[in-house]
Amino acid sequence: RREIARVGAKNVFLGGASQGCCTALHAAATWSGPPLGGFVGTQGHLLSCTTWPKNFGNGETPVRIYNGLDDTTMPWHSWVASTFDPLKKGSSNLRIQL
Repeated sequence: RREIARVGAKNVFLGGASQGCCTALHAAATWSGPPLGGFVGTQGHLLSCTTWPKNFGNGETPVRIYNGLDDTTMPWHSWVASTFDPLKKGSSNLRIQL
């Protein structure tokens, strides 16, 4: 909240890699303030305890997810892909790049 007070919500971005992506997605999903500047995550997934908002950021907050298909720790097709289904329904500004 201090950063947002200093620079404005549109200038604050969340992101992370691997488990950091999972944690940052949870933080973004539970944020109740004005729309943020954006989200960037790599090689992560949406946690099962995270409820993704139906209209995340009023469609104003870009969400960018980058994942590799050769990741054996977090395999895309057999596990990770389906965790992003709630984002597909609740984020009009979502791009997932594999």
